[in-house]
Amino acid sequence: MHDARKILKAKGTIEDVDGECCLKVTGRSRKGCLVASQYRLPLYALNKKFGIYRKVVEHLYASSSDGAAHMRNSYLSVMEYLHDVRIAFMDDAGGSPDPLHGDFRSAAVDYYLWLDHTIAFFNDESRQALETSHGVTFDGLRNGVCPDILVFRAWCIIL
Repeated sequence: MHDARKILKAKGTIEDVDGECCLKVTGRSRKGCLVASQYRLPLYALNKKFGIYRKVVEHLYASSSDGAAHMRNSYLSVMEYLHDVRIAFMDDAGGSPDPLHGDFRSAAVDYYLWLDHTIAFFNDESRQALETSHGVTFDGLRNGVCPDILVFRAWCIIL
């Protein structure tokens, strides 16, 4: 795991200026990257979760509980993954000719959403369970052969 202080200092912001949404992450481009409408809510939620986990980790640093160190490391590990997802989204958007187009996909965010909404964990066992239960892998999403999580979620909401 990277240095805990670095993860705890990492901040992601989503700015909405004149109808254009932009994601900025500390240590990355000052300009940030444009966010397509289908990713606004998921990225807001990811940032919120990251901030909540930061507060939990800070509390666990102050705790004298026997299990505090283990719990703290677990949360830091998830925070590192969430931060990596944000960075990968910025890379995906930066490499797209039109990241605001409705067809733009970020395999990193889609995979995170699949794990978060169907399995609720991000470890190797969870990744295997996702592949077994839904046929979804990161490579499959990157290559466009797996179902779209946003369509899957809309279908579940209709039911």
